[in-house]
Amino acid sequence: MDALLTSLPTLVTAERFQRLELGWGLVRAPLADFAKAFTPQIRTLIGPLVKIPGVTRIDLRDDDGVAKPETVTVKDRAGYVAAIASLRKVWDSYLSVQLIRRPSQYVGKLGRPVFRGSLFDAGAEYRIHAAVADLARVTEVQVGPESANLTIARDIADAELATTLKAMAELPAANPIDLAVSDDPETFDITWIGQVTGGKFIAPSPAPAKVDPALITRVTTVWARASR
Repeated sequence: MDALLTSLPTLVTAERFQRLELGWGLVRAPLADFAKAFTPQIRTLIGPLVKIPGVTRIDLRDDDGVAKPETVTVKDRAGYVAAIASLRKVWDSYLSVQLIRRPSQYVGKLGRPVFRGSLFDAGAEYRIHAAVADLARVTEVQVGPESANLTIARDIADAELATTLKAMAELPAANPIDLAVSDDPETFDITWIGQVTGGKFIAPSPAPAKVDPALITRVTTVWARASR
């Protein structure tokens, strides 16, 4: 680690990447190697998190020489639920929590998050995140204060679709929900298939050529049941 720190100025041009950060990531080291640089508060925060199997990454930033937590990454529902519960016990400031199921196909990058939330997730937002976390064919969810976006895979099973839409139906009827399909959002090959407005799913007309009409029919039918 000392050798790495010494050689960093010759390995990279730091200003190209804004502030250079070290921690769990592409360059990894045991917690013990960093613990002495953490305040007791940070150690109290991180200690329980590293024991949660579903927590895969903890990012910290350098805040004038003091390590500050920035993002906790989880891989499944158990990790998300446990991380939120752990953080709420010891932390009262904003801290991002994101779910990434698999690594990126691009070297040096994280996988695209299925969702991004925080330790303040509550109500419908928390329940939506928990509901979709283990649903492999739900590829992205974004829940905002006034609208939401949902991206699913083309071959999503009826059971996964029903679970997802039932959770999304908890959002206020006044909040529009944009629906799209993509088997891999990381490639940005995303096709819009309709919007929930006023509690009703409205499909585009004409239907997008890249999408099987049967999928839009399924979404229409399942949403009608889920939103009752």
